[in-house]
Amino acid sequence: SLYGAKKRANIEYHKLADYVGVDRSYAEIEEDKIKPLLDIVDRADGLVLGSPVYFGDRSSLMHSFINFCSRRNLLEGKVISTVSAGSKRNGGQETTNVYALFENLTHGAYIVGNGPKTCQYGGTGWGGDIGDVVEDEFGLETSMGTGIRVSQVASILKAARETTVPEPGAG
Repeated sequence: SLYGAKKRANIEYHKLADYVGVDRSYAEIEEDKIKPLLDIVDRADGLVLGSPVYFGDRSSLMHSFINFCSRRNLLEGKVISTVSAGSKRNGGQETTNVYALFENLTHGAYIVGNGPKTCQYGGTGWGGDIGDVVEDEFGLETSMGTGIRVSQVASILKAARETTVPEPGAG
């Protein structure tokens, strides 16, 4: 998704585990360690969240992060999509993306999929071992489409917010 977005937007890549560690619940996230990431999320127009598939769902770390951000109203008005990777094709990537997108939607985000030609709920990579996903052309295509879609919609919304509309009856 980074490669899809990089020609259309200023992008940053952040690993959530670098800020909070792994295997943390929402209650265990330390505010001072995650504050720099929250500032980044606050100023971002769009986000692509990535997760491996865990029993057809997103990681607990992603779930905790979404809830952490939502409690601070950081997701409202953001364009958000997801990418996921599983060990086989049709290995839960779509449901992982759907659960995360629905959760973001309930917190006021604008959610998007990867767009034409596959019109899925985000990027769906597969690979049984580290690095195998680079051989997954379909997964790479859906993931790049996700980055493109988030950057396109975010730029449209940003332009709309920056456009002033005259008051009715003025001029």
